[in-house]
Amino acid sequence: MIITALQLFWLYGGTYFGALATASSFYALFFYFWTRTGGRGEKLDGAAKATFMNPIYLTLRVSLVMIILAKIVEVFMVYSYAATAEYPASVLEILTSQNGAFLYSVIILTALNSVLMANRLINFAYAIPIAVVSYFYIFLFSTRNVYADINGYFVPAGMDIVWQFAWYLGTVIVFALGFKYLSDKVRNKK
Repeated sequence: MIITALQLFWLYGGTYFGALATASSFYALFFYFWTRTGGRGEKLDGAAKATFMNPIYLTLRVSLVMIILAKIVEVFMVYSYAATAEYPASVLEILTSQNGAFLYSVIILTALNSVLMANRLINFAYAIPIAVVSYFYIFLFSTRNVYADINGYFVPAGMDIVWQFAWYLGTVIVFALGFKYLSDKVRNKK
């Protein structure tokens, strides 16, 4: 069987770009604290910060666009495969399947968060933890391409999605509190 470029993009694209975005967001966090701590002799000015942060922001934006494209290709590939199998499914069934509903919701939240951050409509103390946790969960759930049961029937999200969002929101809250605590400690350090 020949694997096409589209299938390779589907299989590895979302996971690769999720990993890239996760690493970039952690680097952005590291750099955020690095620019606010002492011990370097002098503080970085706005131009120096922009020099370091612009490539990170570009990487995060490109990764998000590529994640979205990979997931669109994924829905297309699953739909076309299901159409040729004896278990045809609609796009809505794919989007609301077991892992799909949570993963696509987190991708939409991440895209909305990045638009709000770019337009400075959300406080960075909340937006940065949401972005980091979201990219981590996108990476984590991109490695779980489970949409159907053993018989090929698509499994609706059901109560699993409640627990997935509970873990997601809990992680965001814990990360936001930790981020706020560390940010206050760094800010008060002279």
